[in-house]
Amino acid sequence: MLHLLQPLLDYKKKQKYMLIILFFFFFLSLILMFGSICSGSNRYRRYFSDLAYHGVRRSLVQNGLLKINTRDCEEMLAIVDRVCQQYKVEFWLSDGTALGAVREQRILPGDTDVDICMSPEYWPIFHDQVVPELVNKYGFIVFKDHLDFDFITLVYKDQDLDVNPIVPGGYCSSVPGPCDELIPHIGTLHPVQIGSATYKAPSNDYLEFLYGPTWRIPKDRFKPEDARKENQVNQ
Repeated sequence: MLHLLQPLLDYKKKQKYMLIILFFFFFLSLILMFGSICSGSNRYRRYFSDLAYHGVRRSLVQNGLLKINTRDCEEMLAIVDRVCQQYKVEFWLSDGTALGAVREQRILPGDTDVDICMSPEYWPIFHDQVVPELVNKYGFIVFKDHLDFDFITLVYKDQDLDVNPIVPGGYCSSVPGPCDELIPHIGTLHPVQIGSATYKAPSNDYLEFLYGPTWRIPKDRFKPEDARKENQVNQ
């Protein structure tokens, strides 16, 4: 009988944690908005409220309580590709975005964001020239710009784009840990389709490293950390 109630209990537990997260971001937004109101700046007031809103929304998506809009994700990726081509910045699809492109030629509806990576030589141009154009011309928002390691999260139409340069000794969010573990599996980049658009993705060995030998089998909201847990159970 207890096993029949377990899904309900898990859902109740998830709801409890989500309420805590929502209250945290609510109070954070109040504090930030109060500070910006005191400063008399409409620009900062809007900026802080946007950050609080996207923080809440990102938590809901990552916990499966909201779904991404795959059409907006495709539009976001196409804009980034267009601006990157303008500045001669090359990137490739990574993580779940690469998995969806290779396996199903689409962005997976159960994914939580769009992920791309690039070689370190392109990072300064991307960070200092591509990002400002995405913000000023296309309305992207810089949600996270990590100062302790090279990684940035951009937001477009409520959809997240995580950008991670692959640097030896650097941090890779998909591992998570040093990029050195991931680099040998990237292999030769090859063209892949998302809808009618063509991008580049790493080798199938990369997907197997992240998602395990059964990566070709669709599994809802299956992440690299799930593959690691599954591998530990099977050992």
